[in-house]
Amino acid sequence: MGRGRHIPSGTRVSTHYELGREQPSLEFVDVVLEEDTPLFVDPRAFSALRSDWGNACVELIRRFFDEVLTAIRDQDEDRARLLLDGLHEPNETRLGFTRGRVAGRGVGPGLADDLYRSLSQSEAVRADGLVEDLEDTALLVPGVGVDLVSDITTNIVRGKLLEFTVATAEKYGMELVEGVDSGALWSVDTGLWQNEPTRLLMPQSRPLLLVPRAVARWRTDYDPGEYYRHYVLPFLQNLELAKRRSPIVWTVKTGRNKGERRVHKKDVEKREKRRHGDGSKSIAARNTIQHPEILDHYRAAKRRTYKPPETIEFLADKVGTPRPKWNELLEAVTDCTPGAADAAKYHRAIEALLTALLQPSLVDPQMEKSIASATKRIDIRYRNMARGGFFWWFAEGHQKIPWVAVECKNYEEDPANPEVAQIAGRLTKRRGLLGFLVCREIRNRDKFLKRCREELNNQERYIVGLDDATLTKLVNSRKAEDDPGFTKILTDLVDELVD
Repeated sequence: MGRGRHIPSGTRVSTHYELGREQPSLEFVDVVLEEDTPLFVDPRAFSALRSDWGNACVELIRRFFDEVLTAIRDQDEDRARLLLDGLHEPNETRLGFTRGRVAGRGVGPGLADDLYRSLSQSEAVRADGLVEDLEDTALLVPGVGVDLVSDITTNIVRGKLLEFTVATAEKYGMELVEGVDSGALWSVDTGLWQNEPTRLLMPQSRPLLLVPRAVARWRTDYDPGEYYRHYVLPFLQNLELAKRRSPIVWTVKTGRNKGERRVHKKDVEKREKRRHGDGSKSIAARNTIQHPEILDHYRAAKRRTYKPPETIEFLADKVGTPRPKWNELLEAVTDCTPGAADAAKYHRAIEALLTALLQPSLVDPQMEKSIASATKRIDIRYRNMARGGFFWWFAEGHQKIPWVAVECKNYEEDPANPEVAQIAGRLTKRRGLLGFLVCREIRNRDKFLKRCREELNNQERYIVGLDDATLTKLVNSRKAEDDPGFTKILTDLVDELVD
């Protein structure tokens, strides 16, 4: 579709660029081009990726916010304003709260002033060592919400989103336009914002930045309401209970808990508002300044886990993206004629099916991924972000798997020693020791398992075979929304190797 042609209402990126696949099989957020999608870029999600790209984003965010904090704490208003003035409305992602138009809240000239005032007047920001990260501001600074943190994050990592957009466009053959203004890019080296010409998607002559689905959230990991309701108020409740006398503490008069002292959250909250007349963000900030251990506990809880990517089903319910068309995805695989002629078609069909099947545990599918100094290639490589299910079970009970390798063999015959040896050579402790060998049929399963067991016994490499019949079982489990059944199919395949 030409970039200047009118875009009908409700058109998504995948439709406009005729990708032949929908959100379940895409690694980016398949936004509607003419309105905003209510998802946010979570700064904490980048570190969860555990990748060079994600780490570079983390470093950009950290360095930028450190500069802002230093300028404010040093009362260097000129430097702080110079940094904040580089933030503009990130309309290119089509993410945010607004409806019916492509516009984000952004920061812009006027809001940059508001942001400076919010940060510079915040006691939490001025308190040395309390506010450390950008996401802390959503918890403690009035006027800074998760939507604004998302917009600021998008601005800071714009250059990395450009990289992702170009790589994704090249993967799918989406038209890139040369000489487009990049928008303001933050440079760690110079500490300045700079613009440069770049290649970019330009549907209907409007720039489009793609956002990895792995970093987009319906609700960000640092949630101000959660922090206030489940950390600040309970801490204040415990302070009251520790007092010998408190007008808001009461004693149970009857029953099994007779004599137990209690205090309601609502009574603590009413007292705080009566004393100070503030909203929840100010109450949280004031008490966190006095008791920084509240924030320490919250951070510790978040370090133990992180919010995983949204599932396809969740996105379908919340933002209207399609649910997986399981029959079509499976038929695209099984309709391939075994042999070299359909090898590329089979490869693409497997990637589309597995990307939908294995989400949200496995993300960031890389086709023909180069490894070992570009001397080898993996047909498909996924990044493991599991926090439950099979891939979490495997990583906890067997081997760490930062990545999972997939080799696709559209053969008429069973995979033999060379095919098993090929995927085995792609598995290492650093990359991960779990790989899937996907093929059309495994007739002599005992012989195949013997080969795979030799790799496990000799090198601790777990090679799992997935043929058309097994893929059909996995699809049927997903169609039935039978997560335990889906996990059992995969765990049984691993158990076969260990026996």
